[in-house]
Amino acid sequence: MMKLINKVKSTIRNNTFKDIIRKLVRYFINIELHYRLYLDNETYKKFIDKYPNYAIKELDIYSLKKMKELYPLEISEKTYNNLLKTLNENSISKCFVIFCDNEIAGYMNIALGYDFDSINNQYVEKEKNIYFFALYTFIKFRASGAQTFAKAQLLNLYHKNGFKTSSAFIQKGNWRSKKFFDKFGGHWYKKVIKINFFGIKFNKEKLFNND
Repeated sequence: MMKLINKVKSTIRNNTFKDIIRKLVRYFINIELHYRLYLDNETYKKFIDKYPNYAIKELDIYSLKKMKELYPLEISEKTYNNLLKTLNENSISKCFVIFCDNEIAGYMNIALGYDFDSINNQYVEKEKNIYFFALYTFIKFRASGAQTFAKAQLLNLYHKNGFKTSSAFIQKGNWRSKKFFDKFGGHWYKKVIKINFFGIKFNKEKLFNND
């Protein structure tokens, strides 16, 4: 119970009223949509030349410190530490920094050869798959195509290196993220419903089609 109370206090401090309601509902009922794209679709290629002022580069310690310096209100200590872990040579995930005219515009995380089991909260091996997660565009670069370019570049790069599929999942109702993934083609193949009633948890999966 104390864990729930502390979570409520933190939510009230750091969010708008609308965000508070949404997050409190999600504490009890959370619905996720899971996505898959087959890379031979190649719909993504049209986005690469559309944004000539953008580039991506794998994260290094200099870029990480620079992000923290430039965007202290958007890079929390938790985020910084999570991104720092991707620099470990044993890390499953990689982080790519997105640049706009040589200025840091955002970042994108991937895990190569893995998917994510959200029910058990763990990575699972999936050969030739790219799992996308923790996509972030800094506020001043929002709605400028940063994430679209970065994802297209990564799909193109790893398709050339033999990868066959990509995957991700979002919260139901996050229509901005859904629209982002929809533009690349692919399909939403699974819905996961998570119910948490004061520590009593129940999960259910529903497949939209045979995948």
